[in-house]
Amino acid sequence: MATQLAISQLWRDEIPKRGDFKIISACPTEGTKDAFEFITRAKTRGDFTLKLPEGTDIASMTKNNWTFTFIRKTTGEQIEIRVKEEVFSPSSEEFFKIRKKVKFEGTATLKEKENFKMVKQEIKQKLENWQDNKLFGFERK
Repeated sequence: MATQLAISQLWRDEIPKRGDFKIISACPTEGTKDAFEFITRAKTRGDFTLKLPEGTDIASMTKNNWTFTFIRKTTGEQIEIRVKEEVFSPSSEEFFKIRKKVKFEGTATLKEKENFKMVKQEIKQKLENWQDNKLFGFERK
């Protein structure tokens, strides 16, 4: 979805060539890297960079990790896309705290595990069904 938004802003009515993408991601998840690679092949070309916000890693993520900068190499135009806070209901802070307990620390209670699974499903549905302007904030650079 973020890639679609980037294309609509940086290429407008043009069909971009895969080689024209450079991506800087703050999200260390394999699924995110794989999605960008599948669509753009940026990682294979060396045009994908992972730049984590200070104090974050794969286990200790925040909403700031859900930020992606797309660069149109032929023009130098850039757009920074951020997933909005409301996607991580009830709050991103709580979601990432429980995520860490469930996936990395192994200290989550059964109730926390069930809650995490439910919230994760809600987030997935939002990502699949919400419009770009509700999911993302962005800034052209």
